[in-house]
Amino acid sequence: MLDGLAQLGDGSVHCIVTSIPYWGLRSYLKADDPLKPLELGCEPTPEAYIENMVEVFRGCRRVLRDDGVFWLNVGDSYASSPPGNKPNTSKDSSGLPNSRENLEMRRAAQAWKKDYGDLRSGELCNVPHRLAEALRADGWRWRQTVVWAKAAAMPEPLKGWRWERCRVKVADGPETGTSWNQKVPCDSGGPGAGGHRAPVYESCPGCDKCRPHGGHVLRRGSWRCTTAHEYIFMFVKGDRYFCDGEAVKVPSVEATVSRNQYSRILEDSADEQYAVRHDHETTAPGANPRSVWRIRGEPSRFKHYASFPSGLPRRCIKASTSEAGSCPECGTPWAPVVETRTADKINPRPFSKPGNEENRGDVGRIYEESVTDLIDYRPSCSCPPADPVPCTVLDPFAGTGTTLAVAVELGQRAIGIELNPAYLPMIRARVENAVEARRIEIGRAPLTGDPIKDAAIKGPRTFF
Repeated sequence: MLDGLAQLGDGSVHCIVTSIPYWGLRSYLKADDPLKPLELGCEPTPEAYIENMVEVFRGCRRVLRDDGVFWLNVGDSYASSPPGNKPNTSKDSSGLPNSRENLEMRRAAQAWKKDYGDLRSGELCNVPHRLAEALRADGWRWRQTVVWAKAAAMPEPLKGWRWERCRVKVADGPETGTSWNQKVPCDSGGPGAGGHRAPVYESCPGCDKCRPHGGHVLRRGSWRCTTAHEYIFMFVKGDRYFCDGEAVKVPSVEATVSRNQYSRILEDSADEQYAVRHDHETTAPGANPRSVWRIRGEPSRFKHYASFPSGLPRRCIKASTSEAGSCPECGTPWAPVVETRTADKINPRPFSKPGNEENRGDVGRIYEESVTDLIDYRPSCSCPPADPVPCTVLDPFAGTGTTLAVAVELGQRAIGIELNPAYLPMIRARVENAVEARRIEIGRAPLTGDPIKDAAIKGPRTFF
């Protein structure tokens, strides 16, 4: 990781978007892999994990431009024993998805854990905010915390106390082609070989635990709400960071647009208020995104259990880079040129007090509202005129290459750093697909002479 960052020049990156390995959740390298000591996320303590991450992002701060933005996606974990080894608890307390391979990755990660410090079993580690505070102490400016609300959260087997029918395993079922809820046969030759067999359960004929309770046993599950969010931290280096708010506007709610066309009037002689339409206050269509992003996950054919949806880095990149590109001399992004005009809009319903015809906003009445149009992009520096070049986006934890593919689709340069060589073919495939999609978007024409479009077709793209 640090070797990859060392190959980049100071202030050479416009935007950093990454999702880091969460502490103690998964191990992506085998224990005997020579790169295992370099893997992040398997540190024995949260403090060691945070210290390593601060060092990595200190190198990222060096390569990020002074007007650049750093977006960090990080999730949390719970203090617990390694799954399957926790005494006096049932499987319902583990809170783990039932993929056999995913479970093995989690076990391998938690096997490295040694000390939770003052955290007790079941407590939230609060790693994201502890990391954010450490980054702020190291020199980053913590600009905002965005909540990524997942529309389809990962199911978690979280149940409270309940009586259940006691069951015992009697056999392994027929071989199946899936690894979910399955056990590897002893003669399979190892994980992934020889298929899997579904366990077969039957009601217990009567044991010391269930016989006194009519065949039922008490399960004491550690219930909590299913986690359906993660955090995205926005960091900058100073006050003058580049941002394109026009590129990430979301549609305004119709009720908000209509409501802002009126003022509430309370008459002195009555305790009744009514609305009067006015012309001096207008609302432009399109709203600034809120700090809660509802982005649905995406299915992926790539074998990775923690890749984020493309909509997440897309919004980050569009907000922190210029669609037109940047100055080839100093690298400053071009800024959008906007103009405000008025447009007619029909009032959908009356708002004012009945009988007050002078101020009444009748249905069908046409009023004016302001509309902001994006006209063009212009240089925001004083360098001699020159054609712009694409901005540069960095993902120091590339994974399957989602950030890199999105950056290429948006016409930007993409630089990725990834420790696990198994993911490099996935990254290259996704980036090449993004290049092809970009070609289709611009009509599969040969080089056009437009530096932005041609750079999206030709690259450059760097992998470590």
